Amino acid sequence: ILPLMAFLLISSELVIVVLFKRGTFTQLHVVETSAVFSVFVLGIMGYAFTEFFNCIFYSIRDVKTPVAISLVAMLVNVGCNLLLVQRWEVKGLATAYAFSAYVSSGCLGTILVKRYHMRLGFNNVKGYIKNMIAVLLAGGALDYFYNITVFRDGTLEVLIRLIFGFLIFVTIYLLVLMVFKDETVLNIYKLKGNRKG
Repeated sequence: ILPLMAFLLISSELVIVVLFKRGTFTQLHVVETSAVFSVFVLGIMGYAFTEFFNCIFYSIRDVKTPVAISLVAMLVNVGCNLLLVQRWEVKGLATAYAFSAYVSSGCLGTILVKRYHMRLGFNNVKGYIKNMIAVLLAGGALDYFYNITVFRDGTLEVLIRLIFGFLIFVTIYLLVLMVFKDETVLNIYKLKGNRKG
């Protein structure tokens, strides 16, 4: 999830150009929309953890807790909307939505740990640090690529730039994890090798 978030944050303006910039949708609209999109991207981790924790609750046949927490998250979302929209307009809506996703995932995770004594696997600190370093290096390379490449403003040129940026990001991310001997990447590499033989 972290690599996806980093890629989308760095590429947010290009994504919006490819998807929407045509006709009366000007560069000013692109900048405003990409700012809102970036805030939504920051909430991806909260959304993902909420869905993950919901699946755990459903598997242990506890459907009441996720429903109750989703109601709490909805109230937090509405409250934050009322507070933030006056100040930040549309960005306030996105911020409230992202914040409520983190509130929801935090509540669900806390209940899983406290009530059901589940361990959520946060003991692999080395793996998280390796992942973070790989994301930072890949993100830095992507940002550098975007800064040194100059394309015309056409949608096709921007799409090509976005695709090359994605390939650079993924390549560097995976290479860094291979250098760090990350178990997941090495296992995928071994599985591919076993299929050939």
